[in-house]
Amino acid sequence: MYKHRPWILTEQNMPYLFDKIKGLDKNTKWEVIIQEHVKDRTLPQNARLWVLYESIGNYLGYTKDEMHDYFGHKLLRYQTVINGEIVERIESTTKLKADRMSWYQQQIEFTASQMGWGGLEGQF
Repeated sequence: MYKHRPWILTEQNMPYLFDKIKGLDKNTKWEVIIQEHVKDRTLPQNARLWVLYESIGNYLGYTKDEMHDYFGHKLLRYQTVINGEIVERIESTTKLKADRMSWYQQQIEFTASQMGWGGLEGQF
């Protein structure tokens, strides 16, 4: 049994995909999932995030790790039901896609500006 492996479809490899589908056993039920590829967060985004945490933490008197916990709780918290109970979870920043990471950083900057933080100005 194979685990789901993402495969990025390109114009060059599309004929290979069609050949692969044509060669599938017709007596087996298959499931094919096609979805738009969403770019993962970038290394520069991740580096900038930790600069944000450190800068805001320095302004407020907290560590960058405390800022990571604070903003995750404030901006990435959601609820799910596990075994009939509502459980609060925090979306991991390591799982954020590039567009969501941009949104997250914008929200951090807006929230921190409301606390009097002046921005990164030349820090990144």
